[in-house]
Amino acid sequence: MNKKKSNGSFIIGILITVLLVISLIAAVVFISPNPTYLNFEGSESKDISNYKMYYEKVPNPVTYDSKSYDLGLIKGINLSGKLPVGKYNIGIVTVDKSGNESNMEILTIDIL
Repeated sequence: MNKKKSNGSFIIGILITVLLVISLIAAVVFISPNPTYLNFEGSESKDISNYKMYYEKVPNPVTYDSKSYDLGLIKGINLSGKLPVGKYNIGIVTVDKSGNESNMEILTIDIL
């Protein structure tokens, strides 16, 4: 009977150790910084070729001459890893199939 208690305690000890290791791995995943994801509403036009995001670090204004990312037809972008930590002026435009860009929708966002 003592032998069974010993085996049971040993198994419980292993299970607790496994759960602790899993908890630590999960903690590492959740401690990492949250990505900054920018979503936007797209155009309903059938003439859209792609979306484009322009950006400048604050206090610089964002313009059509600013650095940019071509987003394709995806209506969002994960900014973590694309832009260093800081505060940015972001401009989103639609580009039609002729290459014409829409008026820029501008916002300011913090990348953490």
